[in-house]
Amino acid sequence: MTSTSDNLVSLRHPINFASANSTFWPEIAEGRTLDLTESDLAERPIGSFEAWIQYTVFHFAKAGVPFTVSKNPIVGTINFVDTRSYGIRNYNPLAFTAALRGDTQHSKIAHYSLEQNLTRAAKPNAGFAKIWPQPGLPPAILHVGT
Repeated sequence: MTSTSDNLVSLRHPINFASANSTFWPEIAEGRTLDLTESDLAERPIGSFEAWIQYTVFHFAKAGVPFTVSKNPIVGTINFVDTRSYGIRNYNPLAFTAALRGDTQHSKIAHYSLEQNLTRAAKPNAGFAKIWPQPGLPPAILHVGT
């Protein structure tokens, strides 16, 4: 990794968000992610895919991080997938996958898992990442939990 600014890090491989079983919002699918606002996000239905994938796409776009979106993982990229929608039918052993997880089951087929819970981030193929807060919800109490 190389630093590109105080808060932005450039990865050696391109980033792709893959989902064969969930549909990206039109703004994301059409490459107009920056047309979305925090207010728009608060009005959208919330599910695992929205909370962990589409919100992450939104924040990457806001930060100026280049990425692509696709139905299936792409070889040669870091593919972020949702644990609930990424399954064996989408699996490609040559495509590196990182599951973005809230409090769902650990992905058995993703190569790496980004956890929002520090207690589960101790696995060799897992790490901790502060997941974006869901729009419309009050902020977490920092001294309680992770």
